[in-house]
Amino acid sequence: MSGAKDDGLAARAGQVALNLFRGYGYTFYRVENDLRADDQRVRRMVSELLQQARKTLSEAEGRYRREMIPPPSRAQPFPPADLVANAKRLEALAQTISALDAQVAHMPVPGNDFMTARYRNEADTLRRLSEVDVDLVADAHALAQAVPGDDPVLILEQAPAIAATIARLKDRIAQRQAMLL
Repeated sequence: MSGAKDDGLAARAGQVALNLFRGYGYTFYRVENDLRADDQRVRRMVSELLQQARKTLSEAEGRYRREMIPPPSRAQPFPPADLVANAKRLEALAQTISALDAQVAHMPVPGNDFMTARYRNEADTLRRLSEVDVDLVADAHALAQAVPGDDPVLILEQAPAIAATIARLKDRIAQRQAMLL
């Protein structure tokens, strides 16, 4: 009789321990939580790479305006249009990268709730997202490498390649978002 009583006590103690570890539906030992944490790390890494590229472009744009655009004079009160257009191209590239950075920072992941677990295999979804995230990191790294220092003239020469890399990043982000629909 004592053995059955001990089994009931052990089962209740096990249930209490399970409730403590899964308080409010969260457990530290689930693979999904590791994958979700990895997803956050990847997004932070992509964000840092994008911020590096944006900072370099912003510095190059400031340098271009200081060094290439002459100050106004009586003879020429307005700067040459082609120089201003180049400065605006550098500024637009930096703003586009900044918008991508904000988009990456706010990318959704599957919710950590029972409905998601019931209707969607959360671990499988997170694994598929991690595969896309690997490509996202590669594209962000390629963008950071495509911005060749703070020489504005060299950056302007590389602008088509930078724009193509930005387009790849946008496509990768759209692909990731489509997985969660």
